Amino acid sequence: MIANQTISTGAVIVAAGTSSRMLGIDKVSVEVAGAPLLLWSVRSADCCRHIERIAVVVHPERYEWARELVEHEPLHKPILVCSGGARRQDSVMAGALALETVSFVAVHDAARPFATPDLWMRTVEAAWSGGTCAIAAIPVRDTLKRSFPAGSPVQTVPRDGVWLAQTPQVCQRARLLEGLRLLEERHIQATDEASVFEYLGDAIFLVTGDTRNFKITTPDDLALAQAWSAAHISSIRSATERLRVGIGYDIHRLTTGRPLILGGERITHDQGLDGHSDADVLLHALMDALLGAAALGDIGVHFPPSDPRYRGADSRSLLRSVVQLVRQNGFVPAQVDAVVIAERPRLREVIDPMRQHIAADLGCTLDMVNIKATTNERLGPEGRQEGISAFVVATVVSVSGIEEKKSDSADL
Repeated sequence: MIANQTISTGAVIVAAGTSSRMLGIDKVSVEVAGAPLLLWSVRSADCCRHIERIAVVVHPERYEWARELVEHEPLHKPILVCSGGARRQDSVMAGALALETVSFVAVHDAARPFATPDLWMRTVEAAWSGGTCAIAAIPVRDTLKRSFPAGSPVQTVPRDGVWLAQTPQVCQRARLLEGLRLLEERHIQATDEASVFEYLGDAIFLVTGDTRNFKITTPDDLALAQAWSAAHISSIRSATERLRVGIGYDIHRLTTGRPLILGGERITHDQGLDGHSDADVLLHALMDALLGAAALGDIGVHFPPSDPRYRGADSRSLLRSVVQLVRQNGFVPAQVDAVVIAERPRLREVIDPMRQHIAADLGCTLDMVNIKATTNERLGPEGRQEGISAFVVATVVSVSGIEEKKSDSADL
């Protein structure tokens, strides 16, 4: 096994074919859900945290088109475009040579647009662990029949242990180049990178692939990709409708003669926060975030400071009322991330008790509540110890979305 901290990995996106079975359609440039097919694979590789840089290998006639395409795409990783050769192994070599600073290369067909970042990651990690080559593949599910030559008797082929190879295929770069050069000298053609390592006698590791990671070879495959991408985008929109995010902010002045209460926790300090209720800025910001996520206004609407009923009110009680209101409108709290800004007192020792109060009032687990405390570097009202403020981001999920998830789990 190779130590992970010494490994660098690049992606080679192979897109140099002539689309000979696409009846005149240039598949890498055809748009799927508003983006050229090539970009789907580039974006997927770009989202994998193990990939450091990307080489896109295209037919020489598409070089300028591809270069302009990736130049205008907001990507996180360095990317270069190079021209490929007549055969797949020529294009793979061109891409591997271009990524001269990496120790592993992850080769992927541009014609497989739906490889997930998770599949990239798992295949890369398997290659790192084995030190040679790892490929994505799926086990054969259908019964296999063989009739060769044409017209000969049909035979059933045992499918046990038979896998359909996919990409990415992740290889130790130096060993891959060595194998490709050897095959070239001996005039042997490789159909994929794994076959190069087979020829060398090196170990190859299988990673369970994904049926959605199919290869677009014919116009029928392209039609399937169009349909799948439309359904995929629809599911994302549906998930977005089920998931809502809100932001909340509050600040209160410090004053003497008042208790300091933050996150429902009474804190020993020589000053407290001034306000109509108990002036718990953290819970007030949290309530605003929850109400905002559910599009229900703010706490000033529901608990106006002019109303004597809320004078000195316990903010935890108000928070529970907000949670009930959010639930009545079809949502439940899912996650909270908060930051409290105070020069003094130091809040590290009371963060866990505050998290426990909030989790209890939201009806969620402790791991769904995060609280951070920071100073304002002596700047502004917080820095001058005139007040304390809080920012909160809260996520809520629709109750219907949760019920759908439960139903899906029950069907498994």
